Amino acid sequence: MFKNIVFWLEYPLFHISPLIKSISEQSGLKTIVVCEKKIPQWRLDMGFVPPDFGVSDVYVEPTSKVRKKIEKTFSDKESVHVFHGLRGVKKNHKSFNRLTKAPCSLGLYFEPSVFGGTPKGVLRKQIYRALFFKIKNHVDIMFALGDLGKDQYTKLGLANHKVFSFPYFIKDDAIIDQTCIKKISRDKNKSLYIDRNIKLLYVGQLIPTKNIPLLIKSFKELLKSNNNITLSVVGSGFLENTLKEQVKKSGLEDYVRFLGKKSQAELKQIYQSHDIFILPSRFDGWGAVSVEAMANGLPVVISNRCGSASIVQNKNHGFVFKSNSVKSLTKSLQFLISNIESYQLQQAYLDRIEYVRQNLSATAGQKLFIKAIKSIK
Repeated sequence: MFKNIVFWLEYPLFHISPLIKSISEQSGLKTIVVCEKKIPQWRLDMGFVPPDFGVSDVYVEPTSKVRKKIEKTFSDKESVHVFHGLRGVKKNHKSFNRLTKAPCSLGLYFEPSVFGGTPKGVLRKQIYRALFFKIKNHVDIMFALGDLGKDQYTKLGLANHKVFSFPYFIKDDAIIDQTCIKKISRDKNKSLYIDRNIKLLYVGQLIPTKNIPLLIKSFKELLKSNNNITLSVVGSGFLENTLKEQVKKSGLEDYVRFLGKKSQAELKQIYQSHDIFILPSRFDGWGAVSVEAMANGLPVVISNRCGSASIVQNKNHGFVFKSNSVKSLTKSLQFLISNIESYQLQQAYLDRIEYVRQNLSATAGQKLFIKAIKSIK
């Protein structure tokens, strides 16, 4: 059995920190985190704070001497090294190459990437294919973000039994307390829906890859047969004025609100005051906001080009729509709107929340992680 887990990160990553914290505090394994760089300023400007890695030993911008000492100390068969990215993380990549000569086990924790579609995408696929041709025999396990990631990396040559469809996990306390739902209605078969506007929600950056213009177009289509819906857009980005202009030209100013950037505490209240969450991205390596939304009881509608599309396991969870298709997105949202009362049943809320607790919480994550590394041969 392994005794040591070493995570190699580009910088202190908040998406992966709940999992690492949980492993460090609950698994009994020694956990080490090595970050090649400090948190970039653009991340701090977005409102992110330095993540909590629990009782892990954390090294940020270690010297070459310290880095090599970590490699030597944990080079034995009782250690597993998990690398979050290799391309563009040059020092960590060199550490990976040196550790291939040691008896320790090596793992990867990668998001899917954009392959094909554009010359840049085609080139990226060629680069990844060359990388995996060189390293695939040294990789003992891979945690690929969602089914999208698993599909990509098995096609690049990794053995199927080594690749696990894995999420980014969220903090346990980010999941709404079920008593909050139960207090609203004592009858699990009673709808929580009150005769009011149905509130749609987007949370994230206002940038091209998030494809918010598609959501606005779909919302305009929905208004033709539903005059009791609104759309809230939470976040900031350089497209904000362009999106506001699109809303104005479409005559949607009375229905679409831009709420700006919000703190995590504010977001929790926002999730709980809305009815349906949408992630319309052209491509998203994961999409943690969709998990946060479901953790607060909401059904979600997610593009099939998002890693987090894999969290939609049944109709109660929501729908996965075809990326960049107004028709597909509108059809999914129309079904939810037309059946909103069934989605607002207390039991429906509780089932979505419990799914997140059992499969996407940090506590669940550390159990799944330990189970996965036990499969290393």
